[in-house]
Amino acid sequence: MDTIVGKLRVASDAVHFIDEYFRHLAELVGRVNRRDVSRAIDEIMETSRNGGTVFVAGNGGSASTASHFINDLMHGVRKGATGVGIRAIALTDNIPMVTAVANDECYDNTFLRQVEILFRPCDTLLLISASGNSENLVRAANVAREAGGRVISFVGFDGGKLREMSHVAVRVPTERGEYGPVEDVHVMLVHIITMWLSEHAQGLPSGE
Repeated sequence: MDTIVGKLRVASDAVHFIDEYFRHLAELVGRVNRRDVSRAIDEIMETSRNGGTVFVAGNGGSASTASHFINDLMHGVRKGATGVGIRAIALTDNIPMVTAVANDECYDNTFLRQVEILFRPCDTLLLISASGNSENLVRAANVAREAGGRVISFVGFDGGKLREMSHVAVRVPTERGEYGPVEDVHVMLVHIITMWLSEHAQGLPSGE
């Protein structure tokens, strides 16, 4: 596979650069396994039907995708056919907890501690990571699995450790280091999943 870096180095101007980036992104979208995305949708719907919560986490740009996903699961789906959002929490959004654990223990435990307290067997942990090797996500996945819950991951590159640890892994196959394009496709997955749920998730519990 040609890397995006190699393709963009030959861009002669901004328009060419943009065109090459869009072309590469279209290639990556074509490589995503559609059945894996469908399985992720099924897992989220099953979690909701069982009264569970979808917890989402990521680092850096993937942290913003996690927050975005929570907004769309709770509010975007609510505006759809069901009128009811999905119970969901972004572990990235509890900044006091994240900074306390990072300061008092280590950054690798930032999500693990929250999962230990909040996670139940009926819940699902969805982790977003281009490399699939972020230690704080790997540790959180271990705790979720030990608790009897489900783990979904959005990954890139070769999928890393999370690909092997997840019940469902949606991978954007790229050369290592293509963070931007992988993160772009991850945001597309957020929209695909929540748009589907907003139209097809009839009968999900209200969370009351």
